[in-house]
Amino acid sequence: MVEPEEEQIRKDAVKLHLEGTSVTEVCSDIGRSRQWLYKWLRRYQGGDAEWYAERSRAPQEVANRTPRKVEKRVLE
Repeated sequence: MVEPEEEQIRKDAVKLHLEGTSVTEVCSDIGRSRQWLYKWLRRYQGGDAEWYAERSRAPQEVANRTPRKVEKRVLE
């Protein structure tokens, strides 16, 4: 779980950049990389209401999962 402080840092960094502060300056001030800021800018611009929240990196589905029909037959 991400600390609320981290989410606030993300919001503040994006806000600073949108107010006209350069990416380099924002990153220098908060001690983060340019890639880090660009990631959060992309998410902000994507329109998601919770763009600042961490997302799971777990796969949404298992690629080699046994189909439910086969699973049911085996259990029978």
